[in-house]
Amino acid sequence: METPQQLIDINDLPRSQIERLPNGGIRIDALARNSDVAYDENIQRQYQNCDFPGNSVDGNRRCVN
Repeated sequence: METPQQLIDINDLPRSQIERLPNGGIRIDALARNSDVAYDENIQRQYQNCDFPGNSVDGNRRCVN
């Protein structure tokens, strides 16, 4: 296992955006945290059959169509 010579904390960088696109898709920027994505209103609305925190579908942590 290698040990890095430097460690850079990126937590203070501006948060990335989660945005709804005109074609109906959703853009999730690279720095979006999993929790931000899971609790985003657009994500929960478009993927309401998925197992997000507080939205248990079948306990298997997957989408059910």
